[in-house]
Amino acid sequence: MRIHSGTTSSPNSRSLESNGVSGSAKRTTPPGGAILNCFADIPLSMTHDRIHARKPTHDIERWSVGTIERISERDGHSVFEVQTDAGDTIELVVTTAIRELVVRRLDLEAGASPVGARVWYRKYGG
Repeated sequence: MRIHSGTTSSPNSRSLESNGVSGSAKRTTPPGGAILNCFADIPLSMTHDRIHARKPTHDIERWSVGTIERISERDGHSVFEVQTDAGDTIELVVTTAIRELVVRRLDLEAGASPVGARVWYRKYGG
């Protein structure tokens, strides 16, 4: 956690650029000039993998096919363990909302497990 203090050009606001964030947004400075920034060491955007229950219609060469082996939770996210065509197991980290969307779009009987279902995926950065 970082505490930033100092004088500002305005008594009530400070540019985010002082923390290496570009943009025109302003932040209110409390009396005394100290700012408690508990997000200073956390990335502003989360990186997630991509997964589809249906064959993608765009950039098909960028997608891989696999089979769901397991779905679990970790740190507030969903983790799909998927077996690749090569037989390896990879983990795909997605939001809970994406997990619910994928499972809902799979061709499953009511109450059936998604384990064994075919999915299309892209690892972040891949």
